[in-house]
Amino acid sequence: MLSRRQKSGQKRSEEVQKMLDSKPYAVDNCKILQDMLFSTHELCQELNSMPVNCPSKAGLIKELLNFPPDSPPYLEAPVYFDYGVHTTVGKNFFCNFNCVFLDCAKITIGDNVFLAPNVQLYTAAHPLDSEERRKTEFAKPITIGDDVWIGGGSIVLPGVEIGSRVVVAAGSIVSKNVPSDCVVAGVPARLMKNMRGCDVRKQKAIGKEVRHLFPFVSHRMIPRAIPFLLVVLVILIASAGAELIEGSSFAAPFDDVGSSGKRMIEGWTASGDTDIKQNFARLTTDRQSKRGTLWSKSPVGAFREISAILTFRISGQGKKLFGDGIGLWLTQFNRQQQGSLHGIDGKFVGVSVIIDTFKNVEHGGKHRDVTILVNNGEEEVTIGDDENPVGCNVDGLRYHEDRDDFSVFNTSRLRLLLNENRLIVEVDPKNTNDWQTCGTVSNLKKKLPKGFLEKARFGLSGTTGQLADNHDVLSLLVHDSHSEGKVFSVQQHEENESVDELQKIVHDLEHKLVSITEKLQNTIEKLQQQESLVEDRVKVLEGTLLDESSKKVEKRITNLEKQLDRKMQRQVNKQAKGLKDDMDALKDGIDGIDNGGWKTPFFFLILIVLTVGFWGYRHYRKLIKSHLL
Repeated sequence: MLSRRQKSGQKRSEEVQKMLDSKPYAVDNCKILQDMLFSTHELCQELNSMPVNCPSKAGLIKELLNFPPDSPPYLEAPVYFDYGVHTTVGKNFFCNFNCVFLDCAKITIGDNVFLAPNVQLYTAAHPLDSEERRKTEFAKPITIGDDVWIGGGSIVLPGVEIGSRVVVAAGSIVSKNVPSDCVVAGVPARLMKNMRGCDVRKQKAIGKEVRHLFPFVSHRMIPRAIPFLLVVLVILIASAGAELIEGSSFAAPFDDVGSSGKRMIEGWTASGDTDIKQNFARLTTDRQSKRGTLWSKSPVGAFREISAILTFRISGQGKKLFGDGIGLWLTQFNRQQQGSLHGIDGKFVGVSVIIDTFKNVEHGGKHRDVTILVNNGEEEVTIGDDENPVGCNVDGLRYHEDRDDFSVFNTSRLRLLLNENRLIVEVDPKNTNDWQTCGTVSNLKKKLPKGFLEKARFGLSGTTGQLADNHDVLSLLVHDSHSEGKVFSVQQHEENESVDELQKIVHDLEHKLVSITEKLQNTIEKLQQQESLVEDRVKVLEGTLLDESSKKVEKRITNLEKQLDRKMQRQVNKQAKGLKDDMDALKDGIDGIDNGGWKTPFFFLILIVLTVGFWGYRHYRKLIKSHLL
């Protein structure tokens, strides 16, 4: 007889495959998934109710999950699984009381792994969008290496990979990948201790950061100084109090795919011409009259001060003519409101930073490459209204893609520092950490409503007009406080400095592929337009030729009819005249002859001849007309 695991392997529906492939799926629409869930829950219930030394307990565990035949796992009841068959454990696996395995996606655990009581492994997740959450859910796999000890009450979230020889402190929530040979703790879990060098590449990045902040530390001193200096950095970071506001932040790669089959950024709404790729979100392509937006679905929150760093790239084929730009918005619009101010309604409540690469000659000296706008929503604002606009002119915010030295890693950054009463905008044009102050706006309390950030949402817009560029966004990182941007965390530095080489190649190839695809689409559209124009011209020519031909044929037929009528008339007149002459002559002859018995027959004979002649003439005319027409 087939076991439950073997039966589930045979019954593989489309929804089951979506679940294992980390795609959105619907449990309510799949009886196979429901049957698997109920069957596993019944097994767990039976296992949890068994005595400790029950002989049949080993058989139930064997049916419940996957493990090496020579090393069965030790499970302290109660224990709970969603499917069981999606969980695989290695040798010498120990699971203490009350552990939970939500194994909608695969859970893979190495050898010699210990789980303390109340450890929970969650592969299941739900969309942030409420409408999608009612219909679907999704799951991401969890992988745990060898010799890992996870402390009591810890939670491992979907998609997390934990390396080997890792200790997770009790009560931690592990939301990001953990490298090998580390101790992590906290909510969310953070690196607390390196046991064997943790990660050489990350040590180099940390060392570079240490040398930047502490020039007196030599290269040889770094390995010994790192633990002490890490504590110093943690204290500095803690004093700054900068925590990422995840609902208002995003960063590539963008691996989530929505129900429409297109890539999406979780927690954000894309509209217009926005096209989300794996490594960047393209607000507009290098084409005329395009408009795209990205808008956060959740407000920032009740914070006293925030900082936001936008990493973007403006590039195109044009050497001298290009435009328009990108807008960074922090407004109380629940969603993007279309308008004429770089795609957004100018009657907004909040802050806007417009990066405008098109120098409009009508604005004269009032143009700024970066313009800072603050509005209370009472009036509609436009660029060029202010005689002395707040902002700056910055060289190098736009890249020419036909240059030999162009790379997809040619990016720029914009930093927004905002508290209750002041806004500071800084620009790093070449993403080299060379920040330049662009403008400052004070007395925000008088310009924005009280508690502005509680309802404010971040948004991005890109527009093109008669001139065009590619407007790409790579990340927006929003933190709940700032310290003038002078201290930044090791984690942020790693994200900026230690990008995997393979990921660089993938990013470069994706950008080139998108560029080629857009060029081909543009060429195809132009060819289709030309084809349509040619077809229209052919139709016009056909109609003109047909009209001219018809007119000429009708005119020719009319002329022929007139000529034929004239000829026939002359012939008839000629015949009638000859016949009349003959009749007159005959009459004269008859009158000259004496009356006799032969006159009456002769008169009838002449009458018959005339009748036949007249009938023949009529028939002749009829034949001519029928053949001509």
